[in-house]
Amino acid sequence: MFRFGIEAASPAGFPLDPVTRQAGNPQERSGEGNRFFQEDSLKRKVDCLMKRFPAVAVVSFVLGVFGSPLSVSTQPLESAGKTPAVAPDIRKSRARIEIVDDAYDFGVAPYGETKSVTHTFGFRSVGLEDLVLTKIRPHCGCTSAIPSATRFAPETEGGLTAKLNFRGRSGPQSITVDVDTNDPNRPRHTFRIKGTILTPWAVRPPLLDFGDMVAGETKEQVAYVTSQYPKGEEIRKILQVRGEESFIQAATEDIVMPTSTRSEGYLEVRRPVRVYLEADRKVGERSGQVLVSTDDPENATLTIPLIWRVEGDLTVYPERVYVACVGGRYRKSPLRLSSRKGTRFEIQSVEVKTSEGPPAKLEVAPERHNTPTQKFYKVAIQEDPFLLLKPGSTVGEIVFKTTHPDQEEIRVPFAATIRN
Repeated sequence: MFRFGIEAASPAGFPLDPVTRQAGNPQERSGEGNRFFQEDSLKRKVDCLMKRFPAVAVVSFVLGVFGSPLSVSTQPLESAGKTPAVAPDIRKSRARIEIVDDAYDFGVAPYGETKSVTHTFGFRSVGLEDLVLTKIRPHCGCTSAIPSATRFAPETEGGLTAKLNFRGRSGPQSITVDVDTNDPNRPRHTFRIKGTILTPWAVRPPLLDFGDMVAGETKEQVAYVTSQYPKGEEIRKILQVRGEESFIQAATEDIVMPTSTRSEGYLEVRRPVRVYLEADRKVGERSGQVLVSTDDPENATLTIPLIWRVEGDLTVYPERVYVACVGGRYRKSPLRLSSRKGTRFEIQSVEVKTSEGPPAKLEVAPERHNTPTQKFYKVAIQEDPFLLLKPGSTVGEIVFKTTHPDQEEIRVPFAATIRN
């Protein structure tokens, strides 16, 4: 253990007073003598430490010149003339907003005649501090909202101009705009634009799906052709409904239905159109439409699209064939054609048609256990003993020509894959 310096001491162990050179306890001293004694003793110890350890002296010099980044000041911020940065607390704000109007009903707007509607909502700043609009958020891309300003002094008025674009919209509308402020009692307020955009003509549902049918089967579905008019305006009529094919029949009637429960400003006419479809013998995915003629020069003809699928007497299993050749190993697929009604038929020809990929060399070989009402085949990629098949994938159809009176042709989708 080393000492910082050599200093005289009294027999009692206390150092001599540097002024009086008398022994005594520094803790018992007071006044200028005590302070002088403590400062002189500390200075002599530091000088002794620097002489013994020069590196300490260098570090002390550098920190003294450039300042220590680790130094912490215990001086209060107030006494240093600085004010701490504090985030604004909205709960302590004395700003207040008073809403003049927050809802606007534009009533009834005919479709196509009006492009948009604009309204300015009003409010007042009634607090003791400036009212600040911090965020404005319309809830629809069809709406824009622009404030007259973002900061309002006390006892001033402001406005929020909102514009609703009618493009592509119809029916009842209710569009909102949220506005955030620094009013702690009302940090967010919602402004609303509502009304009804009339639809001149509409078909509901827009598509009639009759599902699976067999040849000769008849199904019925109903679609509604509607139109809306302001009160007092002339109501247009349907002149005729007809199917584009002879196996599609349609009929309708006009039913005027006042929509007082939704809006007092317009009438809606709903016309039920009954569509009767009798499936013909053509098998597969089918589509058609009903043509609706009106006395409205701007909408003279409307269409009601139809879809259905005709299932023939002959069925195919599986409905899609998958074959492959991977590393010289061939994967074959069975295929069966059969008559539901037990009708006799024969296969006249088989053709492989490729729609995507390289031409496929498929072998469609009949099985031995065929019957007059069922035909069995084995489908596979033609074997190549020299393994010269080109890798790739092919998609297409296997087309069977038959003697069946209702199904002269059957198409079976296939997918073939070759990997060496």
